[in-house]
Amino acid sequence: MKKILFSLFVFFSLLFRLAEGTTPLMLLRDEKVEAFSFEMLKCFWKKAHLPVERLPDIFAILSYYDEEPELALILIHEKYPDLLDPESPFIQNYQNARKAKFGRFSEAISKYVVGKTLVDIGGGDPQLATAIVKADCSIEKAFVTDPLPSTLPSHHPQVKFLIQENLDSTPFEPESVDTVTLSTVLHHIDPPVRRSLLAHVYSILKPGGRMILMEDSFPQSRYTPTRPSSLQLEKQFDSLSRKQKIQTLSFLDWWGNRLMKNNPEIPLPCTFKSIEGWIGLIEDYRFETVAHEYLGILPISTHMMPPKAILVFEKPASSSSNDDPLFTLERVRGDQVACGILPREGLNINVSIGGTKLLTNLVNNQGEVIWKSPLCLWREEKEQLEDPAPAREWITKKITDQALAAIEVANTLQKADSIEGVGISWAGTVSNDGRVMGPNIDGFRLEDLSPEELEKGGACLSSALSEYLPDNYPLTIINDADEEGYANFTSRGIDHGTLLIIGSGIGAGFVQNKKIYFGPDDFQERLGEIGHHLIFDQEANRYKYKGLDTKGKILTTSDENSFTHRLSGKGIARRFLKLLYSEKEKDLQAITAYFPPDEALQKMLLDFYLENRWSAQLEVETLLTITQKAYAQDHTALRFLSLTGFEVGNAVGEFLKYHENELFAKNIHITGSVGKNLGKNVLSQEGKDLFLTQIEKGINNARR
Repeated sequence: MKKILFSLFVFFSLLFRLAEGTTPLMLLRDEKVEAFSFEMLKCFWKKAHLPVERLPDIFAILSYYDEEPELALILIHEKYPDLLDPESPFIQNYQNARKAKFGRFSEAISKYVVGKTLVDIGGGDPQLATAIVKADCSIEKAFVTDPLPSTLPSHHPQVKFLIQENLDSTPFEPESVDTVTLSTVLHHIDPPVRRSLLAHVYSILKPGGRMILMEDSFPQSRYTPTRPSSLQLEKQFDSLSRKQKIQTLSFLDWWGNRLMKNNPEIPLPCTFKSIEGWIGLIEDYRFETVAHEYLGILPISTHMMPPKAILVFEKPASSSSNDDPLFTLERVRGDQVACGILPREGLNINVSIGGTKLLTNLVNNQGEVIWKSPLCLWREEKEQLEDPAPAREWITKKITDQALAAIEVANTLQKADSIEGVGISWAGTVSNDGRVMGPNIDGFRLEDLSPEELEKGGACLSSALSEYLPDNYPLTIINDADEEGYANFTSRGIDHGTLLIIGSGIGAGFVQNKKIYFGPDDFQERLGEIGHHLIFDQEANRYKYKGLDTKGKILTTSDENSFTHRLSGKGIARRFLKLLYSEKEKDLQAITAYFPPDEALQKMLLDFYLENRWSAQLEVETLLTITQKAYAQDHTALRFLSLTGFEVGNAVGEFLKYHENELFAKNIHITGSVGKNLGKNVLSQEGKDLFLTQIEKGINNARR
């Protein structure tokens, strides 16, 4: 009877096999993913004295029933019942193999542990915490928490197991823990729960406390592991694309938890990330990166070993009143309100346009985003048009299309009547009557303006937009740096500060006494046009404040020594390419070999060197390559990143020195596509953010 019922289950499972959707087993349809997974398991099963000869048969079942993973499990466990028998030699060898990894893990983790109290969140059982306590005699108390009961008892008097009642919290009081470890935990958690958990971890850590992650991960760029690895397997994994690496980790996660542990209660959202991806995510929760190591595929006698990385983060210690720094310098995090232009009670349509991107948000008076438009890479889109409309008309239409889309969404939500206005965050100068100039926005550059528009202070964007938008929606236009600076500082309870935007252009926003500071009354142009007010003096090898030219107008990007021309995204990328041209002795083959072997990128590089042809995509790819190469300790990229950071700091320091306003000099925050991302994951020898470290040195040098 049992066999008949099982046969019926197989029949109906095949009959109703899903036509769409992806299962973990469908990832094996990629030949490279399947080949690496098989070779890795074969290697480690052999080391762990597990029956390697079974693997071809198991993989055949998994591949045939790849749309029905639960059916595949039943068939495999039916054929090999010792996989589920705790007394079988297979399970005994498997458990012994699992134990082997904890000693190596604790060796890698223990050197980063601080303080006397350790909490291993999501540990499952006390094995890792016990190994860390044995390796670090300074720990007095250790706790292991998990939503599921421990599979093993604790045999160490200093290690205690606690049940987590919620996935995103533990029973520990605020600022009561020295070190938190999360070993292969975060990729098991959905993003909303992960956000709550990371905020909770930050709250329970003492100032100066650490969070140590052990994750199945990989670097974005090729990178030598810091420890001996299974070299052939490492090369095979390294040859996979980023997508294939994540697919491989996802399949192996399913293998370990469903096939080997047979535990359906462990969630498998498979939210794997690269090392750089984890660092970017964690830093958004106010943690500072202390260290990260790519361990690779450790040669341990265990049942399997996906590539591992250790990432160490610290909760900043509170500075004492007697040792206050001259200023604080940090990158803007991702947890601020969406916009500084907020409605009083209802909704606001906020359009943000920069030198390359256009984005619209529908926000409420708490800064929460009700709806977000798809990101429009307007410059890239415009470059691909064969016969575009006049630039100003085309840009204006793009802005109004997004605003009208937001109105349509509000209509759908039956909230159109609650829209209080439209706010435009503009990358350039804005006059009191809505006239604009955008040095990096086509159709609105200084050279695009008519003599009359120059006299009046810019193109009248407000009038152009009003022709398309409903009359009952008031229109506000504000400089993007002013708007973002106000939102950034006030949302964090900071009264004064400077926000520096480094992207396709350079600008700054100043907040003083919780209000946007535009500059002195007699200042003819907006103070935040920092990218045009500063000119690099080649002889003195430093920036000098020039302010306005003799006609009372700001300097433009046509000056090749302006701050914007030298250190915007385009400026940095072009300077790096010229540096490579010199260092590689004009050998184009050597230069292109420095970059990833992407056909489109290689063509863009040759177009630049042979025809001086530039594209926004080449800018993006060059900046990404600088970071990846610096992360891999490439000397050229490290030196360039260091010099660039110092020059940014020198310019900012010169500006602050000239204006002598210590209120907005106390807090300096860096944002923009370049400011937030260039070198973000590259650490100095002291374990600090290399780019920020050099900016700080440049500021101090200029202010002396």
